[in-house]
Amino acid sequence: APSSGEFQEIDGESEERRKARFERHQRTLERA
Repeated sequence: APSSGEFQEIDGESEERRKARFERHQRTLERA
């Protein structure tokens, strides 16, 4: 994962898995 903490799409990753990762990422930002 990039040290910048920015959300990045992974090439070839399924939309469902990417969406789940994005939702976790959003919750992480809210806690920050």
